[in-house]
Formats: sequence, structure tokens, C-alpha cells
Amino acid sequence: MIHRVIASLVLGLFAFVALGCGRGAEEPAPRATTGAETQPAPEPMQQAAPQAGATAISDQEVSQFADVYRQLMQLEQRGATRVEGGEDAEAVARELAPEVQQIFASTGLTPERFDEIARAADADDALRSRIEAELGAGQAPS
Repeated sequence: MIHRVIASLVLGLFAFVALGCGRGAEEPAPRATTGAETQPAPEPMQQAAPQAGATAISDQEVSQFADVYRQLMQLEQRGATRVEGGEDAEAVARELAPEVQQIFASTGLTPERFDEIARAADADDALRSRIEAELGAGQAPS
């Protein structure tokens, strides 16, 4: 779940996925990649790798992941509100794409590493719990 939402944001298509705009309900959300779309990744290998590397995800990376996730969710809400208000979803996604890049730049976590952590969290309950705990800890008013 985390992976699909964030994958869409990283690709700049969050408005489409979050609102179901521009694609049929039967189409799956795009996979998060940053240039790897030219390399077809074998699905079974991709799913096996995160479990093995999940324990290698540091507390700092969990914190960075949670920070990026929070900021992307806020950005998604802003974009969704604009699309619901009648703006073109593609135009909104293109306009907000630099903000997605800035979010990653400000946290020090690369989109690729974010994607690896998201995939690992999909497969590893302990990691998912660590991320959820960090997300809960960061709910203090700003």
C-alpha cells in the first residue's frame, strides 16, 4: 500500500492514482522507478530482495522515510484538492514535480532508496511497524 501511493508520487502521477483520474480502475498503479523503467526488473527477484535487506535499514533511514512520506502525503492532498476543483491532473502533477524533488533533496533520502524501503515495508511486518511508529511519533503540530 505505501509503495503504490509513493510510487505514484515519485513518478509525478499521484493525482491520477489518488483520484483514479486518467486510468481505468483495472490498471495497476505504476511502479516507482527513477530511470530504471528502461530495465525490465524480474518480479520474483524484486520481491525477494527487500526481505533480505530489511534489517539493513537504519533508524535514520526509517526517520527519513517517514519524513518524506509525510511531506508527500501533504503534497498529494494539495494536488488532489486542485484536481477535484477542476484543474488538469497532468498539469498539476507536472507543476508539483519539482516539489517532490525538493522533498527528497531536503531529507537526504534518494527516491531509489525510498522505493527500496517502501518495497521492503510491503514485505516485512517488523519494518512496517518501525515506519508506522515513526510516522506516529512525527504527528506533533508544527
